[in-house]
Amino acid sequence: AAMRISQLLQAAVDTFGGLAAAKGVTLCIVSLLPDLERAVFIGDVRRLQQCVNNGVSNSIKFTEAGGTVTIRARRGDDALAQAEPHANSTAAAAAAAAVPH
Repeated sequence: AAMRISQLLQAAVDTFGGLAAAKGVTLCIVSLLPDLERAVFIGDVRRLQQCVNNGVSNSIKFTEAGGTVTIRARRGDDALAQAEPHANSTAAAAAAAAVPH
């Protein structure tokens, strides 16, 4: 099956937007570069959506009220033009800052 990367990310926002809002967490998608906006993923779309959803769900779970979960996709370093979806949260940034160096 084939699916646009933008649809994949939007599906995660549609699925978890209510949960994020109920917790007081902002959920947003970073605008995709034009080549990723048009990019189509061909493969197991259900499995990829599950992976994206797990990342978004965990990010919301560990982000405190007033925080933000940002979903983004970027082109991988591989010449085969892979997209790497990421869910970043203010919780992850806070945890990283708390680790002694």
